Amino acid sequence: MGKNRIKAINPIIAALFLIAAAVIVGVAYIAWSQKLFGAANRYADLQVTAELQKSSQKAQLTLYIKNVGTCDLKITKIEVESEEGVKYAVCAGGRFTGKSEIYWFESSDDLSGFTYEYAYVNETEEKLEFNPPPDEIGYVEKTWSEAELDFFDTEIYVETNSSSDKAAGVLFYIEWWLPYNDTHAKKGAAGVEVDEYGSLLLCTLTEDGAGTTCTHAGKIPESKWIEIKVSRDKIEVLDAESNEVIGSKEIVYVVQGVPDFTVRFHIDEYCDLDDVKVSYIHILYHGWGQPPAEYPVIRPGDTVSALVVSGKDAWVSGKEYIVTVTFIDLDKNQLMTKSIKVTAKS
Repeated sequence: MGKNRIKAINPIIAALFLIAAAVIVGVAYIAWSQKLFGAANRYADLQVTAELQKSSQKAQLTLYIKNVGTCDLKITKIEVESEEGVKYAVCAGGRFTGKSEIYWFESSDDLSGFTYEYAYVNETEEKLEFNPPPDEIGYVEKTWSEAELDFFDTEIYVETNSSSDKAAGVLFYIEWWLPYNDTHAKKGAAGVEVDEYGSLLLCTLTEDGAGTTCTHAGKIPESKWIEIKVSRDKIEVLDAESNEVIGSKEIVYVVQGVPDFTVRFHIDEYCDLDDVKVSYIHILYHGWGQPPAEYPVIRPGDTVSALVVSGKDAWVSGKEYIVTVTFIDLDKNQLMTKSIKVTAKS
């Protein structure tokens, strides 16, 4: 008897699965989270088209989306029709935390992997020091791949005693290149100098890239740790004990025909401070997710398949869900996020 009841219920269960399989996702509207783009809506069962507006250039982005059950929305393919020169990279799953590297300087072996000149490790004090002759620069340099340099933050922990009345010169300088297009890169640079009065100067590139321009950022705290942080957007100098920002300045980028992506940083001994030493360098890398092909550039006629975005709940008919697709604007080398509000329909 129990077996007969189970057989009677089976068609009902099968029917429920058929109903669930028939649920499709209808698009309610599209909202860009970035102000640089405008949007145009179009209703369709499994398709939505948005117009990407970038200055005078336009691109037509089409997402084909499908409910694959439970809490996953699958973007089956992405197509872009665009004018010449409009390029985007598509990423699945958004950002991930990437990796972090800390370079401690305790022995001469710690300079392995760096290119350097007039630099050495003081093994007694476990500090990186520079000893360039007059009019020369001591530096350490490291090269990363283009993918690793999608975004990074650098923290340089510098110990300095600023009791000298005539401490003046370049305390720290870093320069780097970020991808721009197939033939050019964007150069960024940041530096910290000390004037003859012991005040800090924060320096970035001039608009034409021919030199640097500096602004005052207060006095160096005497006999304290200084923390220098460089990100894609700005350079900051902080009192490492109190974490108080002493000064900050926005980064200026200049497009140049530079093929490699090298970061070089140095602290000049001829700054004439009583003591300038690097304790360690901390570099944080951030990626943009893991697309089906590594950082694909979407050009007219291209298609990217099988991106899956996870939701929080099982799909319910009539309920609204927000799905996010992440892009990199390769011209600006900037992360762009597209939010799509969808309504599940049976």
